[in-house]
Amino acid sequence: MTAAPVAEVAHTSARIVDTRTGLGGSGPTTAGATMTFTAAGQGGVPPSGATGVVLNVTVTNPTEPGFVQVFPAGTSAPGASSTVNVDHPGQTISDLVIVGLDAAGRFSIHTQSPTHLVVDVFGYFVPAAASD
Repeated sequence: MTAAPVAEVAHTSARIVDTRTGLGGSGPTTAGATMTFTAAGQGGVPPSGATGVVLNVTVTNPTEPGFVQVFPAGTSAPGASSTVNVDHPGQTISDLVIVGLDAAGRFSIHTQSPTHLVVDVFGYFVPAAASD
């Protein structure tokens, strides 16, 4: 089976999640939490048609070491894969990730330990024919 061609649409970064300020969620996450966020219609991502997004995911002020996983909503967190690894409490660290979206334009983040999350979107993917 061959995957359908896609095209990336890049744009200036836009913040779509900041749990420190209540954007997309408020307060630090809880240990073992999985949260789902909507990218569709946020930060320059179209309300429909995007199949994935380019995100910068920042973990800030964690209470203990751990990791964060980013994955399409409606799927399970990847078993042994992490997006951001946290080495010590209070650390701020980020990573760029490309993640698929579910049909509603959402992605999920699982946190191993309590932390704040900041997510900026830098672009999105659409079927190649839609980008012409």
